Amino acid sequence: SPGLRLLEIMQKTAKNGVGGRVLLYGAGRHTTRLLSEKHVWERLGHAIIGFIDDAPRWAEGNGVHLGLPVVPSKLVEVRFQAENAVIVLSTDTFEEPFWEKTAPLRAAGWRVVRLYGNT
Repeated sequence: SPGLRLLEIMQKTAKNGVGGRVLLYGAGRHTTRLLSEKHVWERLGHAIIGFIDDAPRWAEGNGVHLGLPVVPSKLVEVRFQAENAVIVLSTDTFEEPFWEKTAPLRAAGWRVVRLYGNT
């Protein structure tokens, strides 16, 4: 399931006794469904710290979705640089376009992981 796959990614990225920290790319229906399992990850010390979404409604970088900050991809480094987070693509239908949109982030050294496909 997507929730188990995300937990696996969080466990692999946990460092120095600190749980895995994730930014989800996509603040839509898929992400809302995925977050229904957040109690499982939080209980194990993992956290989703925010969302990346390039939809016009998030363009200013001061949005909130499900209680977490939402920023466009162009503001990720400004907002989350010190967080040591992994970006996980949160989509079941647009993974390839999301992967392409993260090219500048990957070039800047961010680790980006596909939830369904290979990375």
